[in-house]
Amino acid sequence: MQYSGKRGSGLGNINQSPEFIGGDDYGLQSDSPCINSGNPDTTGLYLPYFDLAENPRLSMDTIDMGAYEYFGGIELNLKAFLEGPFNGTTMNTGLANSNTLPFQQPYNSSPWNYSGTEEVISEMPENTVDWLLLQVRDTTNVSLANEESIKQQQAVFILDNGSVVDVFRIQSEVRESD
Repeated sequence: MQYSGKRGSGLGNINQSPEFIGGDDYGLQSDSPCINSGNPDTTGLYLPYFDLAENPRLSMDTIDMGAYEYFGGIELNLKAFLEGPFNGTTMNTGLANSNTLPFQQPYNSSPWNYSGTEEVISEMPENTVDWLLLQVRDTTNVSLANEESIKQQQAVFILDNGSVVDVFRIQSEVRESD
């Protein structure tokens, strides 16, 4: 067995407590050695898009050990309006309606160099305006916000009503309504 949160020998296995939440909850606590300790090369593993709790299977740079990804406890409820597509009350969805939005997140090249795996599985939700790269930074002053201050980043959708939403969560809702 490799890259296991179970104690024992083997490539990538840990020899310490996996720090599960406890009881019947096998989610990971914030100090778990299983976070970002899974197999660093997931090529050809055909992993599902979601873990057992219907969260994105990959939330940071490396997959976590176990059946649940750790998300760090930050949940945001964001709204934004882009000047270009804003029509006075909502935003136009012309890019999505004309099939010109890419199905995979578009921030994997310079200047962003973001390696996230966000993608649309079947079809773009019809109320999608565009992709956004959302970054959470930790700094004492906005002038100090640089690459080192990024704590978390994720490619997300902005919808016609201004909602900024998790691509994986939207895919989960689309799957459930099919």
